Amino acid sequence: MKQIAIISGKGGTGKTTLTASLARIIPDKVMVDADVDASNLELLTDAKISSKEKYTEGKFALINNDKCTSCG
Repeated sequence: MKQIAIISGKGGTGKTTLTASLARIIPDKVMVDADVDASNLELLTDAKISSKEKYTEGKFALINNDKCTSCG
């Protein structure tokens, strides 16, 4: 099985558009839209979502009031 990954840290670069275009010409494929903020590959393709899970990650910022200068 061959794998193609389309990645970029910047939004709006055309990752989803390129992926949808490739999906039209590649037979027998599995597509994964791993964008945690705006996964929308199914809007541009005839893909059917087989599973969807809620994803949360990250750490909360802690303010050290002894060092905070209230700069903003």
